[in-house]
Amino acid sequence: MNMKLVLAGLSIVMAATSASAYDLKGNMHQLNDDLMNLQSGFIMGKKEMVKEAATNLTKHSQDLFRSETYIKNKLPKGKEHLATVAMNTSHQIDENLKIMLDVLDDNTKRLIAQRSLFGVTQACIQCHNVVRDW
Repeated sequence: MNMKLVLAGLSIVMAATSASAYDLKGNMHQLNDDLMNLQSGFIMGKKEMVKEAATNLTKHSQDLFRSETYIKNKLPKGKEHLATVAMNTSHQIDENLKIMLDVLDDNTKRLIAQRSLFGVTQACIQCHNVVRDW
């Protein structure tokens, strides 16, 4: 009986760990889709597409990076200490998206909006480099 309880408890812990890793992978796919739509909007010159993608990226980023404790539980085993890096990166992403949305309708500030796209991309890549030891 005790062995069955131990095995059941172990199964629950393993399932929760796997679910968290799966959730993070799903979150990253969503963020990647948002980033690709953002880039496509700039390349095609579609401001509405950029606005929608930036709004979605902001929402999905904030959903994932809602707190350091939350992201610590999402990171792979042995990488939990990098939650602060992930949180700082999310702030960089949010800041660049805010700048982008603030200047997007002003054609004289197009370069600022484009640079903010590079800022978002750079923040994503820097975090992935640290978390993946690349």
